[in-house]
Amino acid sequence: MNSTKLGTQYENTIFVGDVKTGNLYNFKLDSDRKQLLLDPPLGDRVADTPDEVQNIVFGQGFGVITDIKVGPDGYLYILGINGIIYRIAPA
Repeated sequence: MNSTKLGTQYENTIFVGDVKTGNLYNFKLDSDRKQLLLDPPLGDRVADTPDEVQNIVFGQGFGVITDIKVGPDGYLYILGINGIIYRIAPA
C-alpha cells in the first residue's frame, strides 16, 4: 500500500485476498518491496495453523475477493464477486 490513510503501519505493505475464506491478509515488505517480512511462525511461508493465520488476517467476511486497489483518495477498496465495493478506512 502506497498510502498512510490506514495508518503508517500499513504503508509499504501488501494486501492479499483469500478466495476460499473471504479473508483479507496483510504482509509487511522489505525496503525494496520485493520480499515478505514474516514473523518466525510463518518462516516456512505456510500459514498451516489457526494461530498463524490470525497473525496475518486484516479483515474477514468479504466473500470471494476479486480485486484490491488503493483509490485516488488513498483508501483501500475491495471488490467482491457479488459486486459490492468495500471502502476500508480506519475506525
